[in-house]
Parts: sequence; structure tokens; C-alpha cells
Amino acid sequence: MEVDNRAEILKKYLEKYNSPLAEHADVFIQEADKNNLDWKLVVAIAGVESYYGQMIPPYSFNGWGYGVYGNNVRRFASWEDGIATVSNALRTQY
Repeated sequence: MEVDNRAEILKKYLEKYNSPLAEHADVFIQEADKNNLDWKLVVAIAGVESYYGQMIPPYSFNGWGYGVYGNNVRRFASWEDGIATVSNALRTQY
């Protein structure tokens, strides 16, 4: 039986960057599997858009720049909500 250590690998990677997303590594994996995405994709977007969630609009939990344009800021209820929404949007809208 193979051990799935992707969440631990991802958590350690995000911890190197002091990312607030590190504690949600398991959510990235679950949502990637659920939406048939590469498990590194949504994390990589957060890295480019917000330095792994460190530079975001206040109180937004939006590390992806998703729905952010001009003065419009899309806010999520939590990091889990943001990860799930962005993962689903990548599968269904792109």
C-alpha cells in the first residue's frame, strides 16, 4: 500500500515561506483530487499572485487574485473556502 505524503510535502514547502496556507495543505490536496487538478496548480497560482497568501487584500482570504480587479475584491469566508472555490472554478470555468 502506498502512502500519500503530498500534504506533508506541501506543508513543509509552504512553511519555508511562512505561508498562512501551510496549515491547509490537506485542503489543497483534497480539492485537487476532487476537481481532477494537479495538486501543485492552485498553490503555484497563490505563490505568483500573493507570495503564498502573504500579500492579500485585507480580510479576503484571497491569495489568487480571483475576482480582484479595480476596486472590486472577491472575499472568501476562509482559506478553505478560497481553495475550494478557486479549485472548482479552474475545473469548471477554464
